[in-house]
Amino acid sequence: MLSTSYVGLSSTNTASYQFNFNLGQDNPDEGETRTGNASMARFAISTKPRLFRLVGAFTALTGGGLQQGEFSAGPHVYPFGNINRGFIQPYLFAEGSFGIGTFEEKTRYDSGYGVGVGCDFFLNKKGGMTLAVEKKEAAESAYRLWIGFIYQGR
Repeated sequence: MLSTSYVGLSSTNTASYQFNFNLGQDNPDEGETRTGNASMARFAISTKPRLFRLVGAFTALTGGGLQQGEFSAGPHVYPFGNINRGFIQPYLFAEGSFGIGTFEEKTRYDSGYGVGVGCDFFLNKKGGMTLAVEKKEAAESAYRLWIGFIYQGR
Protein backbone atom coordinates (compact mmCIF):
# COMPACT_ATOMS: atom_id res chain seq x y z
CA MET A 1 0.00 0.00 0.00
CA LEU A 2 1.35 3.42 -0.93
CA SER A 3 1.52 6.18 1.65
CA THR A 4 0.72 9.80 0.94
CA SER A 5 3.39 11.01 3.36
CA TYR A 6 6.69 12.42 2.10
CA VAL A 7 9.54 13.46 4.42
CA GLY A 8 7.18 13.41 7.40
CA LEU A 9 4.53 15.67 5.87
CA SER A 10 1.09 14.27 5.27
CA SER A 11 -0.99 15.21 2.24
CA THR A 12 -3.87 16.02 4.59
CA ASN A 13 -1.92 19.02 5.95
CA THR A 14 -3.17 22.30 4.56
CA ALA A 15 -1.95 25.84 5.02
CA SER A 16 -3.44 27.33 8.17
CA TYR A 17 -3.58 30.93 9.27
CA GLN A 18 -5.00 33.27 11.86
CA PHE A 19 -6.22 36.76 10.98
CA ASN A 20 -6.44 39.50 13.64
CA PHE A 21 -8.13 42.90 13.58
CA ASN A 22 -7.36 44.97 16.69
CA LEU A 23 -8.04 48.46 18.03
CA GLY A 24 -6.09 50.06 20.85
CA GLN A 25 -4.03 52.87 22.39
CA ASP A 26 -0.37 53.84 22.08
CA ASN A 27 0.76 55.66 25.26
CA PRO A 28 4.25 57.29 25.15
CA ASP A 29 6.53 57.01 28.17
CA GLU A 30 7.33 59.99 30.40
CA GLY A 31 9.94 62.34 28.94
CA GLU A 32 9.25 61.48 25.29
CA THR A 33 8.83 64.19 22.64
CA ARG A 34 5.27 63.08 21.93
CA THR A 35 3.04 63.53 24.97
CA GLY A 36 -0.44 62.65 23.64
CA ASN A 37 -1.90 59.20 23.22
CA ALA A 38 -2.45 57.79 19.74
CA SER A 39 -5.26 55.53 18.60
CA MET A 40 -4.21 52.47 16.67
CA ALA A 41 -5.69 49.90 14.31
CA ARG A 42 -3.70 46.71 13.75
CA PHE A 43 -4.17 44.07 11.06
CA ALA A 44 -2.16 40.85 11.43
CA ILE A 45 -1.90 37.46 9.81
CA SER A 46 -0.03 34.52 11.27
CA THR A 47 0.74 30.89 10.71
CA LYS A 48 -1.25 28.54 12.87
CA PRO A 49 0.92 25.73 14.27
CA ARG A 50 0.55 24.74 17.88
CA LEU A 51 3.53 26.23 19.75
CA PHE A 52 5.23 28.89 17.55
CA ARG A 53 3.65 31.31 15.10
CA LEU A 54 5.23 33.69 12.65
CA VAL A 55 3.25 36.94 12.51
CA GLY A 56 3.25 39.82 10.03
CA ALA A 57 1.29 42.97 10.85
CA PHE A 58 0.42 46.49 9.72
CA THR A 59 -0.42 49.10 12.35
CA ALA A 60 -1.89 52.55 11.68
CA LEU A 61 -1.44 55.19 14.41
CA THR A 62 -3.05 58.61 14.66
CA GLY A 63 -3.25 61.18 17.47
CA GLY A 64 -0.98 63.31 19.64
CA GLY A 65 0.49 64.99 16.54
CA LEU A 66 1.45 61.59 15.08
CA GLN A 67 0.24 59.91 11.89
CA GLN A 68 2.20 56.76 11.14
CA GLY A 69 2.01 53.37 9.47
CA GLU A 70 4.17 50.48 10.69
CA PHE A 71 5.04 47.07 9.32
CA SER A 72 6.18 44.46 11.82
CA ALA A 73 7.07 40.78 11.92
CA GLY A 74 8.20 38.29 14.53
CA PRO A 75 7.52 35.13 16.48
CA HIS A 76 4.66 34.53 18.89
CA VAL A 77 5.09 31.70 21.41
CA TYR A 78 2.06 29.89 22.81
CA PRO A 79 3.39 27.97 25.88
CA PHE A 80 0.27 25.79 26.11
CA GLY A 81 -0.09 25.41 22.34
CA ASN A 82 0.79 21.70 22.38
CA ILE A 83 -2.04 20.95 24.75
CA ASN A 84 -5.46 20.52 23.15
CA ARG A 85 -6.71 24.00 22.39
CA GLY A 86 -8.95 25.28 25.13
CA PHE A 87 -10.93 28.44 25.64
CA ILE A 88 -7.88 30.51 26.70
CA GLN A 89 -4.44 30.57 24.99
CA PRO A 90 -1.85 32.97 26.55
CA TYR A 91 1.16 33.98 24.42
CA LEU A 92 4.44 35.90 24.44
CA PHE A 93 5.79 37.83 21.46
CA ALA A 94 8.68 39.84 20.05
CA GLU A 95 8.41 41.82 16.81
CA GLY A 96 10.74 44.01 14.80
CA SER A 97 9.12 47.01 13.07
CA PHE A 98 9.63 49.73 10.48
CA GLY A 99 7.37 52.77 10.26
CA ILE A 100 6.96 55.91 8.20
CA GLY A 101 4.75 58.86 8.97
CA THR A 102 4.58 62.43 10.20
CA PHE A 103 5.00 63.96 13.63
CA GLU A 104 4.04 67.63 14.02
CA GLU A 105 4.09 68.11 10.22
CA LYS A 106 7.59 66.61 9.80
CA THR A 107 8.21 63.33 7.98
CA ARG A 108 9.86 60.67 10.08
CA TYR A 109 11.13 57.12 9.69
CA ASP A 110 11.01 54.81 12.65
CA SER A 111 12.40 51.36 13.36
CA GLY A 112 12.51 49.35 16.54
CA TYR A 113 11.09 46.38 18.34
CA GLY A 114 8.27 45.45 20.66
CA VAL A 115 7.85 42.71 23.25
CA GLY A 116 4.66 41.76 24.98
CA VAL A 117 2.12 39.32 26.32
CA GLY A 118 -1.39 38.53 25.24
CA CYS A 119 -4.23 36.08 25.47
CA ASP A 120 -6.56 34.62 22.84
CA PHE A 121 -10.10 33.78 23.98
CA PHE A 122 -11.75 31.30 21.64
CA LEU A 123 -15.53 31.63 21.47
CA ASN A 124 -15.86 28.86 18.87
CA LYS A 125 -13.56 26.69 16.70
CA LYS A 126 -12.96 29.45 14.13
CA GLY A 127 -12.44 32.56 16.21
CA GLY A 128 -12.83 34.75 19.23
CA MET A 129 -11.15 37.74 20.83
CA THR A 130 -7.61 38.71 21.72
CA LEU A 131 -6.13 41.09 24.31
CA ALA A 132 -2.45 42.16 24.37
CA VAL A 133 -0.02 44.56 26.02
CA GLU A 134 3.21 45.57 24.26
CA LYS A 135 6.28 47.57 25.29
CA LYS A 136 7.48 49.35 22.13
CA GLU A 137 11.07 50.60 21.80
CA ALA A 138 11.67 52.74 18.72
CA ALA A 139 12.33 56.46 18.11
CA GLU A 140 10.29 56.83 21.29
CA SER A 141 9.21 54.34 23.92
CA ALA A 142 5.55 53.55 24.45
CA TYR A 143 3.15 51.05 25.93
CA ARG A 144 0.43 49.67 23.70
CA LEU A 145 -2.79 47.98 24.67
CA TRP A 146 -5.15 46.43 22.14
CA ILE A 147 -8.23 44.28 21.96
CA GLY A 148 -9.61 42.68 18.86
CA PHE A 149 -11.09 39.82 16.93
CA ILE A 150 -9.37 36.70 15.64
CA TYR A 151 -10.41 34.32 12.89
CA GLN A 152 -8.71 31.01 12.11
CA GLY A 153 -8.79 29.51 8.64
CA ARG A 154 -7.42 26.44 6.96
